Amino acid sequence: MPKLIEVVTHAYAKHFSFYADALCYHLSSLVLDRPENCKVQITVCFDPSDDLTLDVIDWFCKETDLYIYKLPLTLPYLGRRAIGRNLAAKRTEADIVWFSDVDQCFREGILDRLAGMEWPEKAVMVFPQRIKIHRTHSIGDTTLKRVEGNPQLIDVDPEDFVPKKYHVAIGGTQIVRGDFVRQNGYLDKNTRWQQPVKANKKGIVRFDSCKCDVAYRQQVCQRHGRTVEKIDLDGLYRIRHTIATHEATDAQLASE
Repeated sequence: MPKLIEVVTHAYAKHFSFYADALCYHLSSLVLDRPENCKVQITVCFDPSDDLTLDVIDWFCKETDLYIYKLPLTLPYLGRRAIGRNLAAKRTEADIVWFSDVDQCFREGILDRLAGMEWPEKAVMVFPQRIKIHRTHSIGDTTLKRVEGNPQLIDVDPEDFVPKKYHVAIGGTQIVRGDFVRQNGYLDKNTRWQQPVKANKKGIVRFDSCKCDVAYRQQVCQRHGRTVEKIDLDGLYRIRHTIATHEATDAQLASE
């Protein structure tokens, strides 16, 4: 029986449309580089009022045979990333769960290699120690603009990327054994990370900082006594995009 890998990701484009464009690349990679020796499905956590993200999800459901589980969450719950990850973790039937970021693409047979590798004996979480990222933020911005709200099958240009080493399992590279996440969830009993995001004094709800990945790594090691190990797993591409100009003001958020 081939192994099942589930990718869990968040997408929210009501404030910045480029996240829906990133989702297009993200889902395309699972179709264009479809694994041959394992099965793959994806859970997308999204806000049902986010039409841009929903358009991308619906297009891929209609035009491809990629299995997408839609996990709708209102912004206070979506914005606390650990909540969606925990819900997905507790319901998964997968052998391996990859907690991902929407700006990542899976290429060059990476999921087949993941399914076929020998899992480190004492680890429940592994992460690729090398990721390819865009040479500059502006190249990533240009890449995202190729979509411009038009859902389609689209691939990145590997010539635009350079390798980067990572020494910890950042939020989008936490790859965990399915039996472990089914039993323990994702920070399931942690009241700090399972509380929905509260509105500020102006009544505005913002997406949280997503630092739950740090708490999850610590919980795996300290509470469960398991290791998090880096592995050689090439083929993950990360779209870099401008951050400084993407800070929304409370006035902008309140107008939506």
